[in-house]
Amino acid sequence: MRSGSDQLCWHGENMLDKTENELVNIVRPLFPENAEIYRRPSSDGLTIGVVWKLRSDQSRPNKRSRRIVLVLSQEALEDCNEDYDKLKKQIVVIVSNRLKSFNPNHDAPYGQQTSPEIVDTLG
Repeated sequence: MRSGSDQLCWHGENMLDKTENELVNIVRPLFPENAEIYRRPSSDGLTIGVVWKLRSDQSRPNKRSRRIVLVLSQEALEDCNEDYDKLKKQIVVIVSNRLKSFNPNHDAPYGQQTSPEIVDTLG
């Protein structure tokens, strides 16, 4: 899943810039080791989605967790260059706090999507 997300377009440019990679690297340690992380840049910001195999249902060995969607506004991304350390700390605190109450398991039937957990990280 990760390798296919390396060719995204944002404002007409091929762009997986340093900021996006750094933001993914900030949140990666907060999730299980087998988490699949994807990015979706848009004109109004960046969305980072995360899912992982639950390994909690023997009849569904590839069952994925509920999806977590981290939303970063364009403003927050632009501010990232000005105060990266502050942004990094804020994202880690917000996501870590949200994960404390997040239940990745679900009872959705095979093949049906679950409702995502939206985390509006900043702005």
